[in-house]
Amino acid sequence: MQKDHFTTGEYRLIQHSISFLKVNILALLYPLPLVVLFVVAYFFIRSAIANELFSKSPWLENSLYQLIMYLGIVMIALVLHECTHALVFLRHSKNGRKSIKFGIKSLTPYCHCEEVISLNAYRHACLAPLYSICLPLAIISIVTGNSIFFLIAITMIFGSGGDLWVFFVTRKYNGRQTYVWDMEDKVGCEIYVPTNISPV
Repeated sequence: MQKDHFTTGEYRLIQHSISFLKVNILALLYPLPLVVLFVVAYFFIRSAIANELFSKSPWLENSLYQLIMYLGIVMIALVLHECTHALVFLRHSKNGRKSIKFGIKSLTPYCHCEEVISLNAYRHACLAPLYSICLPLAIISIVTGNSIFFLIAITMIFGSGGDLWVFFVTRKYNGRQTYVWDMEDKVGCEIYVPTNISPV
């Protein structure tokens, strides 16, 4: 739906936003519990099933190969991260691909939906990369004991900091009756709450 539909007196507007610069700082805080949980699970499981916490591969012993592999997979994962947002947005956008925009601001890639969607759909879009990208990476690292995938999983969890912040600040709203417009110039959203219900 378009924003014009929500400019009437039937909805109250509430903004939650933060700059791309600040979100890079918060990205170290909000994902921290998940990172700690993953690291504890990794070391507990790996120590239980193997003598070594990290597997060794002859070609991975070269630090240059390790760096190239790490950067390459992280770049691919970042693209997939934003594409995952887009896939969820597409499911809830009447204009389809025309409503989806990609970009980079303050060295931070983003995916923006120009339409207003339900809060439940927006929350789904925020968390989708965590369980479709971060979780598989975490599982691969635990099963294989690969140190590169271990670091990549941690990197991608921290990369979901902005999404976790948005999910956290919108937790108090009714997901079915509330609608959201995703901001493009900042990390955050405009919340449209029906005037006939409490905003919390």
